[in-house]
Amino acid sequence: MTEPILLYYDFPRSTHRTMMARRRKLLRTASIWDERITRLDLCLVHSPHISTKELLQIGARTMFVQAMLYLDDANADLRHRFLLDLRRQYREWMSLPESFRARAGNPFRLWEAILANEEEGEQSYGAA
Repeated sequence: MTEPILLYYDFPRSTHRTMMARRRKLLRTASIWDERITRLDLCLVHSPHISTKELLQIGARTMFVQAMLYLDDANADLRHRFLLDLRRQYREWMSLPESFRARAGNPFRLWEAILANEEEGEQSYGAA
């Protein structure tokens, strides 16, 4: 019988806690853009020990970074990919129970403002 493949995110709870502590420290001391935070986030979201609160924190940072990149004159392909990701995230969010969403707040507020501003700009451009 072959041994199962141990995935990189199959780690004990103590390792998860250590990684979260490292993430919190980096968020206080490094740039929000720091690749080390992104690498930790990518690993932590697959952790069997992740809490809902931690998952929401990671998601909020991801959405913020994507929004800033989107606003930073990203090329059309990258902007399109961000919008597809946003749609997927929104659908996942809407599949959660209403009571949970009400308690957790609206993680899409920044994107709503960005898209409303973009839509307003398009309407102004069309009216000119």
